[in-house]
Amino acid sequence: MAKREIKKGVCSFCINSYPYKEMYTVNMPMHRFEDGSTRDVYRTICCEKCIDKKATKERILGIHEEPKEKKS
Repeated sequence: MAKREIKKGVCSFCINSYPYKEMYTVNMPMHRFEDGSTRDVYRTICCEKCIDKKATKERILGIHEEPKEKKS
């Protein structure tokens, strides 16, 4: 019998693939205007390494969903 393949996703920041169960779902601004305001928000996935980086924290509006399984 064939083994099941693990569903993977690509981090929006570092572009590495990780299992979906270890990824954060984050809210990101769709359009950023000159005054810094945003109109709409979309959701994307992000790995645990990128969620703690300073450059990434400035772009993320908030965490929508935590990983289902965190690495130990």
